[in-house]
Amino acid sequence: MSFPKFLRIAIMPLRHVIEIRKDEEGKIKSAGGVEGELVEILSSKLGFDYEFILPDDRSWGKIEDDVWNGMVGMAMKLT
Repeated sequence: MSFPKFLRIAIMPLRHVIEIRKDEEGKIKSAGGVEGELVEILSSKLGFDYEFILPDDRSWGKIEDDVWNGMVGMAMKLT
């Protein structure tokens, strides 16, 4: 199995851990903090591009009416 060339990475901004910077249109253009830097290092070493995405409800995720929301819900929709 080969490593993918593009990753969509769901994040929850957290000071000093992963901090986002947005462009004029409100799209995430980069991330700082420990995890943001780690993703950048991995990207350069493993040769992949990536996009950071935020859950609409800005939550980690919980079950509501038998459906996951937040980041967990985002991942569940991909499977």
